[in-house]
Amino acid sequence: MREITLNSSPDIIKEAVQASCEILEQGGLIVAPTETAYGLLAHAEDKTALNRLFEFKQRPMDKPTAVFIESSAELPNYDVELDDKLLGKINRFWPGPVTFVMKSNMKSWQGVLSEEGKIGFRCSSHPFIKSLTANFRKPISATSANISGKIPESISEIEDIFEEKIELFIIDPLLKFNSLTSTVVEIMKDSIRILRKGAVDPKLIEETFAYE
Repeated sequence: MREITLNSSPDIIKEAVQASCEILEQGGLIVAPTETAYGLLAHAEDKTALNRLFEFKQRPMDKPTAVFIESSAELPNYDVELDDKLLGKINRFWPGPVTFVMKSNMKSWQGVLSEEGKIGFRCSSHPFIKSLTANFRKPISATSANISGKIPESISEIEDIFEEKIELFIIDPLLKFNSLTSTVVEIMKDSIRILRKGAVDPKLIEETFAYE
């Protein structure tokens, strides 16, 4: 497992992004920071990589992962239908620690598309993830960097858990392990539903998406 520790130098982020793109393209797994917590990443269109991710997480395939995207402008690429008003509301929280779950017209996508035909989308404000999504230009599967039900509490613990399982660990020394996770919001036809409370106040989201 290779490790790259981020700092204020743009060259380090560039090195980390280049290494990450190469590994994702080859079907490898990466642990990387978001603005809330560390995530386990894989090329979402690589079935072998996704199988590795789910097997390691001890997570059933019918419990899909979210997808990192660069911006809301990419949502139509996933057969998600949005009007300008709804898009504007989403953009009040993106980039940021909110995962939006939306109905997709895609027919199948194992590990990403739920049985109800929904996909969770995450647009992170972390500089590394922003640069990675801008450069990789393919969907990135994202889930928390842990074995299901067990949350690591330090960099050394992540190293112990993932040492023989992943190809790259991107370390952010400033990321706190007690940070709140992203707020998860399901967008439905005439309403929204908070699926998980997190870093963004649910009341603010509910007020923003209040349907008239």
